Amino acid sequence: MTDKPFPTTRQAFLEALAESRTLLWDFINGLRPEQLSAKRDAGGWSILDHLAHLGDWEKGITALLQKQPRWETMGLDPAFVKSADGFDAINEVLRGFHKDQTADQVLAELRDIQDAFDTVIAHLDPADFDKPYIHFDPTYPKPEDTRPILARMVGNTAGHYLEHLPWMKALV
Repeated sequence: MTDKPFPTTRQAFLEALAESRTLLWDFINGLRPEQLSAKRDAGGWSILDHLAHLGDWEKGITALLQKQPRWETMGLDPAFVKSADGFDAINEVLRGFHKDQTADQVLAELRDIQDAFDTVIAHLDPADFDKPYIHFDPTYPKPEDTRPILARMVGNTAGHYLEHLPWMKALV
């Protein structure tokens, strides 16, 4: 997807999602279990941390698409999210949630989250992909943000995988 245009249609998104998931799982499946947690980057993240992080954000967008509370579903207090000094602070809190999980637990949870996302998007009306965030969360504080939810879907799934893959590959 990095050398392809940003998906702006449901079909293009589904293709990008399938392609990026294949790249992600091919990478994961090519690793020995100890490689998932043995090495850490400058920020202290292991491959396992990256995978849990990807799952957390996909779980959040899945909840949002079902008009459920996104941040609470991710285990976060909305007041904290609103006051957090950027995504790094949020991501560190999320990372702490998985510090005691095994590789098998993180991978099983990621599969379950991906399956749940697939189920939700399979039942969305095609027109929903073009609706803004506020359609899914009426409390969204930026009603002027009319970008299609599809952009957030890409950013929390296909695009997110491709963003993290180089960082994970650098740890092998």
